[in-house]
Amino acid sequence: FETVRREVGLMPEVLECHLVSGSFDYLVKARLRAMNDYRELLGTILDKIPVPAQSNSYVVMEEIKESTVLPLDR
Repeated sequence: FETVRREVGLMPEVLECHLVSGSFDYLVKARLRAMNDYRELLGTILDKIPVPAQSNSYVVMEEIKESTVLPLDR
């Protein structure tokens, strides 16, 4: 876990990385210009993980809503 934390933290295109429960360990949100950039990033991430790994990918086709505002007054 520490290797992934360190390596992903050095990647400027990675906006978020979360350790999650379920059928996979990490959820990574990255903003990239093209699918070639995605393939390169995925290869880099998988190369840094010291155990066998697989990935599931989801490409955002349209952003419906994104916010960092929390409704704290409720």
